[in-house]
Parts: sequence; C-alpha cells; structure tokens
Amino acid sequence: MLLGLFDIKYIIAVLLTGVVIKLMDDYIDLDQEGDSFLVNNMNRGLLPYSLIILSMACSLDIKVTVSLISSAYMVGMFKDGNRKLSFKLKGYQESLIIAVIFSLLLGFHELLSSLVIISIIQLTDDIIDIRKDRYFNNKNFILEFGFIEVILLNLILILAALKLDFKKFIISIIVFFALQAIEFFFTKRILDERDEPRWI
Repeated sequence: MLLGLFDIKYIIAVLLTGVVIKLMDDYIDLDQEGDSFLVNNMNRGLLPYSLIILSMACSLDIKVTVSLISSAYMVGMFKDGNRKLSFKLKGYQESLIIAVIFSLLLGFHELLSSLVIISIIQLTDDIIDIRKDRYFNNKNFILEFGFIEVILLNLILILAALKLDFKKFIISIIVFFALQAIEFFFTKRILDERDEPRWI
C-alpha cells in the first residue's frame, strides 16, 4: 500500500490537477475576494495555461485527473446549488447530471472516491478560510452549519476516503496543503506590500 504512494506519474498528475482546480476556483471567486496571486499574474493566459496543464495531467493519468476535476466542479456547483447557471439549470441539477455522466465514463468507484476527497478538501478549505470568508461574507459551510458539525462530517468522509482509495486520498491531501502553503506565502506578501486589512 505504501509503495503505491511513490508513483511519480500519479503524484505529478494529481499535483497538476490540483493547480488547475485552484486556478478554476480562484477565477470563479475573483468577484467575491477581489484578488488572486495566480489569476492576476496569468491574466489572459489563464485559459490556455490551464488547458496545457490539464492536458499534461491527463497524459499522465487520465482517470484520476478527470475524476478530480469533475468532482471539484460538482462540489463547487452543489455548494452554490440554487444559483441558475449558463444552461438555465440550478447548481445541484447540473452536478447530478455530471455525476451520472462521469460515473458511466469513469466507473462509479473512481468518481465516488474523488467526490469524497474533494468534499474533504472543500470542508478543510472552509475551516482554513473561516476568517477570510467571514471578512468577505463568502459562503462557508462552518458559517452555515457550525464548526462541530463540519469537523464531524469531515472525519466521517476521511474514514470513507481511506477505505475507498488510500493512495488518491493521501496524495491529494498532501498536494492540497502544499498549494495552500504557497498561496498563504504569496497572499501574505501581497497584503504586506499593500498594507491592506488582514484576515490572515
């Protein structure tokens, strides 16, 4: 089991996928938070760079890449479930349709494990970002349901993820915290330079 964690192609695929998910998330949230080191520096290059990075990840491991990307989209849309989207569907309706499609394309187990892992990452991100989300009045599961409830749900999901796909979970969590650390460093530097109000 532990030897599987040192699959270099798999690790790089998850890392590149994590970068694309981070770019997608920051771009969508830009109107709420007003700043993103990655999005602001990429500017109009955001879409082509994202496609290139995603293509590289797919070439290394297409199943894990597509399952994580689609799961990130589903969880994001479900979080904002009642908002009407481009195809006039609500977020949760679009998420359900995508879940059915990718369950057929990738297999139910592959998609389920990614959905659980992305849900853990979303809840953990809400725990980390509680001060920022309160400052910007963003949606946050802790603000909506409570700290204890989110912690308990996250623990249950972690146990499920370990059972469903140990390797994918461990590598995804390591990548998540690595990207969080990089974001924290650059965000702190930007705020220090601008002498703006702090939430970190």
